[in-house]
Amino acid sequence: MKPYSYTISKPSEIEGVIRAFRSLGAKGCSLLISIFTSYTKAEGLQKMVDALSLSFPEAEISGMTSSVCIEQGVNRTGKIIILFEVFKKTYIHTICFDHEPGKEEAVGCAVMSEIAKISEPLCGIEILASQSDDHFSDFTPFLNVLTRELPTTLPVWGALADSQTWPDHTYVFSKNYISSAGLAIRVYTGEISIMLNHVLGFRPLSRPLTVTAMDGPMIIKELDHKPAVYYYDKYIHTPDFQEQSLPFPLLQLADGYVQAHLPQGRTLNGGILFNIRCTVGTEMRLSYVDPELILAETKKIWEQMHAFGGESTHILSCAARYQFLNKNLGDVLANYNHVTPSFGIYAHGEIYRAGQRLVAAHLTGNVAVFREAEEAQQKDVSYNPVHLTQHMSHLLQMATFVSTAMKELEETQDALQFAATHDSLSGLFNRGAMEKYLAQYVKNNAGIGMPLSAIMIDLDHFKTINDTYGHSIGDAVIRTLADLMKKHTAGRGYAGRWGGDEFLIILPGSTLETAEMLSIHMKDALLHAHVLPDDSPVSASFGVTIARPGKLEQSFYKRVDNALYTSKENGKNRITIFDANGTAKALTMQETGDW
Repeated sequence: MKPYSYTISKPSEIEGVIRAFRSLGAKGCSLLISIFTSYTKAEGLQKMVDALSLSFPEAEISGMTSSVCIEQGVNRTGKIIILFEVFKKTYIHTICFDHEPGKEEAVGCAVMSEIAKISEPLCGIEILASQSDDHFSDFTPFLNVLTRELPTTLPVWGALADSQTWPDHTYVFSKNYISSAGLAIRVYTGEISIMLNHVLGFRPLSRPLTVTAMDGPMIIKELDHKPAVYYYDKYIHTPDFQEQSLPFPLLQLADGYVQAHLPQGRTLNGGILFNIRCTVGTEMRLSYVDPELILAETKKIWEQMHAFGGESTHILSCAARYQFLNKNLGDVLANYNHVTPSFGIYAHGEIYRAGQRLVAAHLTGNVAVFREAEEAQQKDVSYNPVHLTQHMSHLLQMATFVSTAMKELEETQDALQFAATHDSLSGLFNRGAMEKYLAQYVKNNAGIGMPLSAIMIDLDHFKTINDTYGHSIGDAVIRTLADLMKKHTAGRGYAGRWGGDEFLIILPGSTLETAEMLSIHMKDALLHAHVLPDDSPVSASFGVTIARPGKLEQSFYKRVDNALYTSKENGKNRITIFDANGTAKALTMQETGDW
């Protein structure tokens, strides 16, 4: 494939573009004409499409509006970009549909019905979308249909149209179709490879905030039971909300992937308007732009583009990225264009695959690289460093300060959390933490019937050890038993110091037989640990039990405590097992080992 591009200022100049391209005599099996335009009058757009359709009836034609367009790696404002892509082994099918609030899922089903009529294997799907103020659709149901029906390995990406007067005068269009609330979907078939990448470049700033109230699917009314704008006022002071909230979106972690929600405005009751869906219970964090992260991610994409060796690139990037990165993006785009000719627009929302799920989000840079050649056509070029403007350099310094300070705070918080939940001597969970886990898993056992076993341990003659050898040796004995408990319960459950010389192990999902074998191993290992100065053995008594499946047992702890008491009363240095019905089985020293 080969791209050819032209820049014009107004629709009346389209005839010159047609003559220039025709003079090249470019030949192929198919032709895709993309129009990326800052011009937003519907009649002018239609005239350009009609002129191109008349001159190239075999071509697939589609496009969208944007306040800033990209041609050959250069940002163009107030211009119209006409991109001709000549393919040798690839075919494009264009599907167009209007959408409206409440019918997005039905539109998704209709689109899939049209895609199903295409007989050739699918290679990729590019979604150009628009939405107006009176047709503010939620794209999530539409994308959920595509997620469900399309192969997860199929490249799918897209963007929402933008304009200087958004949401007015934003369009997508194709032959005989133009809509301010529509979809122009390009389906690529044939023999083409498409490499997708997306870049974000934001880091969390605030603590986690939970969405506690919504006003429809697009307005977050409350975060942690406070008006949503409260946190913008608290952290960053936003008298001009629309402008000053731009570098501080809300980040959502979903399915292991980060999505950015960019505020579109505030409501009278303190809510925040978005143009992508959110739900009650979603966890968000206020975030900030990190120039260093953006540069690192864009360089990584450049390296992948260079290795892929593509022939043309479509960039669908968020308009907000252009607003606060502006001149710095010129260096980034120039690097991309040195590897592969790059074209595209700045959008008012982006569509990409987060894991297996297709999502609509903000502040993302989508990069789609095309290659018909079987092997990578790598160019002998190197990456040129991106030189930050003074403004971005200051922002980088501030971002570095914030991220370092936050890391220190998180480390301090982790240390405090560990101290609050762990015993300082043994490093095991403390009694408070173990009581919490015990209550949680007793409840789980009752609700879903998951097996739950427990082991209670008491060091034999521990007072005598302290009196005879000193407390430092007593501490060493506790640490030795604690290490054995950690070793044998790793990945199985929770080990804690219940108090003094008593210890508790909770084993969610483990059978009584598993708990018995672990007790035997720990008991034997302790006896052979050689902790005491004169090499005398250290023994312990064990109590083991299991919960009744599907029962909310308040007596579960009492039963494991009784099992331990039975071991101590019957000579210590032994294991007593109570089954779910309270029937006892005792293992003596001789039954658990030969010493």
